[in-house]
Amino acid sequence: MQKALNNYDYSLQDILEKSNTGRIISSILSDSRKFWIVFLLFYLAMVQIAELPRSLKSEPHGDIKLYERVMRNISDGSIPYKDFQLEYPPYALSFFVIPSMFKTTEGFRIAFGIQVLLADILIKILLFWLALKFYRQIKTGNSKEGENNELLPISVFFPVLVFSLVTAPNHYFYLQRYDLFPAFVCLLMMVALYKGNFFLAGLFLMLGAGIKLYPVLFFIPLLVYVAFSRNTTKFLSGVVIGGIPLLLFSLFMPWWKFLEFHSTRGLQCESLWAGIIWLLHRIGLFGAKWTFTRAWVEVTGSASSNVLTVAKIVWILGTVLAISIATIFIRNAHKSNHPLEFTQLVQILLAVLTVFVAFNIILSPQYLIWISIFAALAATGRWTLYITLFVIAGILTPFIYPGLNYGTGLGLLETIILLIRNLCLIAAVVLIFKQLPLKHISLKSVHENKPV
Repeated sequence: MQKALNNYDYSLQDILEKSNTGRIISSILSDSRKFWIVFLLFYLAMVQIAELPRSLKSEPHGDIKLYERVMRNISDGSIPYKDFQLEYPPYALSFFVIPSMFKTTEGFRIAFGIQVLLADILIKILLFWLALKFYRQIKTGNSKEGENNELLPISVFFPVLVFSLVTAPNHYFYLQRYDLFPAFVCLLMMVALYKGNFFLAGLFLMLGAGIKLYPVLFFIPLLVYVAFSRNTTKFLSGVVIGGIPLLLFSLFMPWWKFLEFHSTRGLQCESLWAGIIWLLHRIGLFGAKWTFTRAWVEVTGSASSNVLTVAKIVWILGTVLAISIATIFIRNAHKSNHPLEFTQLVQILLAVLTVFVAFNIILSPQYLIWISIFAALAATGRWTLYITLFVIAGILTPFIYPGLNYGTGLGLLETIILLIRNLCLIAAVVLIFKQLPLKHISLKSVHENKPV
């Protein structure tokens, strides 16, 4: 009997080494740095989970009430955009269907929050999977036969860590707004590009645009990208398939009117422009008002009216310039002999999106969720200064919203924090463009090249 037991006398490490998952766990347990990073990730995840029961003790956010009201109107026979105003593209409605099956606002809020948590979990799994695959490709390409390489480096945790550090501090609104869903679809788009599936990349891009318009920003740069790899037809086929429901919807509801809702908005209080005006107001240079407008807060007054047109021009021109630089970057890459890395593609799209957000006359706190996906992907393999700036921006956001004085007007310190947050975004864009070799990179499809 004792002899039989001795034959099965394995240590915990021996047992773990028998599978890939076990080896990963063993690698984490054997390195204190990895252990504490995983512990931090677990803690940040618990912050999000704990927010769901905590939120039930307070009044639901206006967004949740809006989502519920929209679905109630539809169930009563009203047509969105035609019979009542809707500020979102039509694909957004798909995320309100399951919660609307519950008859109470509390049930709607719980079901919606669970959907967000599921998307959050899937995003973290995909980010970790992509980072692990990224590292293993490097390891395979660089290792010599018989060389003993580390199974799990610290860098594989960077993407999930960045995403968690940006989103977890903003748990106050995280489970009651739907912005994580278009961000998730954008992640699926980038995974498809990484795998070389250009049809799915086009499909996810169009689906993302139908949920929240901003993925449209990536269309021209990615069209040039796939054109040089001779996959234009596949990419555009995905875009067309993803857009067919929009064409069908247009037969009975004018969904494009959601743009009219936003075209009349002024300087939202958290925007760069409003922050500057409010700071000047706080130090007594001139007057401004903290005004609740429909479902958001704007900084109003003569200064805001005078700045609004200039702000819109700078925002639009800045976004167009960023898209143009991204497109030229990819085009020039085709003419060089150096392969385009996956992280460089991510960085250029991140820069485009951040310019669109940082100079926007509307900068709601959930916009950081959009950026968090691309910032996390950009952290694949390495952590740089601009990644730190994005993390700082995410951590500073709750000092502004909900903050202590958001309902009545930010105090001087809160206004300074707001401007620091927005300047972090601008500085991050400058650093991204500064480090990208815009003239000396060639274009090759991601699936034909191992990331380096």
